[in-house]
Amino acid sequence: LEIDLEVPPIHRQLDLQLYRKDGSVMDADVSVQLHVDSQGMPEYIVALTRDVSKQKETIEALKSSEERYRKLFTDTLEALSLVRDGRIFDINTEWLRMHGYSDREEVIGTSILKYIHPSQQEFMIARQLRQFSDSESRTFTTLDLKKDRSTMNVEVRSTTVYFGGERFTLSAVRDITEKHRAKLQMDNAIRALRAKSEDLEQANTELSRYAHAVSHELKSPARNIFSLAGLLEKDLKSKIDGSSKNYIAAIKSSAVNLRNTIES
Repeated sequence: LEIDLEVPPIHRQLDLQLYRKDGSVMDADVSVQLHVDSQGMPEYIVALTRDVSKQKETIEALKSSEERYRKLFTDTLEALSLVRDGRIFDINTEWLRMHGYSDREEVIGTSILKYIHPSQQEFMIARQLRQFSDSESRTFTTLDLKKDRSTMNVEVRSTTVYFGGERFTLSAVRDITEKHRAKLQMDNAIRALRAKSEDLEQANTELSRYAHAVSHELKSPARNIFSLAGLLEKDLKSKIDGSSKNYIAAIKSSAVNLRNTIES
């Protein structure tokens, strides 16, 4: 065929379903060129046909996957965020509620650092620069900022996901403010109890020293009472009756009991 370059062809792009010889159907992308003569009359057609069946299957699978993702992302009770290159690409209703927002458009496209307390931003920037493997699940705690600039302690579980060939960070955010507050209260109680224990230990030490000193001072009179009672019994051996002997024996026995009490 002789192609008249001075007369441009008419182009059409067609999306067709074609039948193969075996009767199977093929999705085809057909690029058609209708060549005309100088009078505008059709002369011939050149068609370039490309089998896009696999491509269409892939697109449909991706579309189905994204629909499932959207349902899961929206319906879950967890607060979820989808971040790309440090900016929020998507968030669900629970994330908005947790952070005090009602309009998602107010959040979409903003830097994730906007919702991180200044004391934690250096930590977050370091995490963004770190290269995590796609299969690696990351869990950490940080301090988030709400719309009213109040803070909440959060636990974040992040993982890498791909949509349309692009890399995202999917994070589930959980408010642990009450848990954090309870832990602080417990830590304070433990510190107070430890301080009380140390005070009690010191008091017990001082009491032990005092008891040792007192017992040492009391042992001597107890020994003297026992000794003097023995001497009295010896000196008056032939002059005392049975009742007096019993009294002296009782004095000696009481002195022994007193000494044993002091020792214990």
